[in-house]
Amino acid sequence: MIVIRSFDNKPDFEVDEIKGGVAGGSILWGVLKVNQFIEVRPGIVVKDETGNIKCTPIYTRIVSLYAEQNELQFAVPGGLIGVGHLFYIIFGFPFLVNFFLLRRLIGVRTKGSEKQGKVSKLAKGEILMLNIGSMSTGARVIAVKNDLAKLQLTSPVCTSKGE
Repeated sequence: MIVIRSFDNKPDFEVDEIKGGVAGGSILWGVLKVNQFIEVRPGIVVKDETGNIKCTPIYTRIVSLYAEQNELQFAVPGGLIGVGHLFYIIFGFPFLVNFFLLRRLIGVRTKGSEKQGKVSKLAKGEILMLNIGSMSTGARVIAVKNDLAKLQLTSPVCTSKGE
């Protein structure tokens, strides 16, 4: 499931009224069922003493499923689903990507001209904005050779191989 948004209880809830969190998004494959145990990734993200990022998945149980205002017992791919769970709401290692740069900047005016600016080559140390599934994160360019770049994400993201 790709989570598009998540939320928990309203700020004015009393402790004994807390019911858990909700993750909203689209199921890509498989079936989710009420009372099923699930793993939420990347989960809790922290940096250790040496600055390395550590991801600890959250294990929880589905307590409710909703599509629109309809309560469901199970949910399949297609449409948006709200998954109620008991808790509140990896890819952190350098990786290689093949890339293709456009020849000109699109939708950006250069100073003093209506012409579109040229795109410079990818440079070591440059920060890029990546969209992976429903997540956006930064990535630092570690190395570049021809159309292959080695990137390090600034925040962990969970995805499927090839996404």
